[in-house]
Amino acid sequence: MKNTIKISVLVGALAGIAGSLVMQAIQPSSAADQTAQVSSALTPGANDDADAVAQELSALRRQNEELAMRLAAIESRNASSGREAVSTASSEEFAELQQEMADLAAALKDPQSAQAAGLRLTVRTAMDQIREEQSEERQQSREEREITRIDERLTELQSKLGLDQVQMQSMRGVLLSESTKRSEMWQGMRDGGMDRTKMRTAMTDLRDETQDALGNILTPLQLEDYQEIESQNRFGGFGGGRGGRGGGGGGRQSAD
Repeated sequence: MKNTIKISVLVGALAGIAGSLVMQAIQPSSAADQTAQVSSALTPGANDDADAVAQELSALRRQNEELAMRLAAIESRNASSGREAVSTASSEEFAELQQEMADLAAALKDPQSAQAAGLRLTVRTAMDQIREEQSEERQQSREEREITRIDERLTELQSKLGLDQVQMQSMRGVLLSESTKRSEMWQGMRDGGMDRTKMRTAMTDLRDETQDALGNILTPLQLEDYQEIESQNRFGGFGGGRGGRGGGGGGRQSAD
């Protein structure tokens, strides 16, 4: 940034000097100017002053060339690293931004102003969106934990009931459906759409629905063992079962 400022100052100075020299070269000199130039040339020490000015211009030119080379090197490094030079706002743009901030600050002092109302609406909308996203993330996290829990549970049931892969997949679908419906019921109760009596009735119906679905997957003995395990699990852990009843889907078909 400091190099850029120096370059800008030097370039401006050189541009001013060059412009002055060009204007002098283009505009015809008046007789008085020509007389003054001749007089200056004849004046002792005039050549020394001209030499000094020429040396200063030469030094400025060399310094400007060095700074230009440094700037080119910096831009080359930025380009190779994928960075873009940061543009700075002009004084007019900065002044406009300051004025807009001042106007907004003044408007917000009045709660009834359109700017204040618009800002409040924007903030509320943003906060609602954040809360909705957080709620969705929590729900997704709960669903992932529930899937993990059911998969772990099925792994234990596989060895205890002697389930085959077809039974495993079918039971997974039934248990996931039961879990989803149970979560929806609890959410409905929290939202006030279901009282405790309706909740108990709905839970009983869901349990019966799940048992009927499992009865179409497990054999009668497997279903009996499963119900025993579930009963023991409510009081603190799985039971030992009966060592597995063998695979084969369609429990009720086997019973028939």
